[in-house]
Amino acid sequence: MPTSIFEDEDVTFNDISSLSKHVDEGLDGYRDYLIKYSDRELVQFFENAQLKRQYGEETEAVKRDKDEIEKPSIFALLPAYALSEIKSAFKIGFYLYLPFVVVDLVVSSVLLALGMMMMSPVTISTPIKLVLFVALDGWTLLSKGLILQYMDIAT
Repeated sequence: MPTSIFEDEDVTFNDISSLSKHVDEGLDGYRDYLIKYSDRELVQFFENAQLKRQYGEETEAVKRDKDEIEKPSIFALLPAYALSEIKSAFKIGFYLYLPFVVVDLVVSSVLLALGMMMMSPVTISTPIKLVLFVALDGWTLLSKGLILQYMDIAT
């Protein structure tokens, strides 16, 4: 029966370097996934922040390690991946929200032009939004966008 890295290594949780080494070696397969789907600029930012925290201000060790970053730390990859996913979620939300705002603006303008200022634009625009979403096959477009984000074909 295979043993885990936790049982093989002597890890002290009070020492940050021991813990960092343990986590970096234990999550090797997960690291490949995180590297593939994280924004490179965010990974670089968090790696630099970690190096500055570890070594202090701009020292020779920080400058040397910045040039030699080929295998980023898992502690830099995790926040970079989380922020990359949040950025993707905001993009999807914006792409869904923008057409609905346009429909609201058009319906409001038409109702005001017809002199129906007492009628709520929501009563007219909500069915139009639903018809628009169904007619354009919105769920399929949304699902394809989410899935293609992780496919090698899309990159």
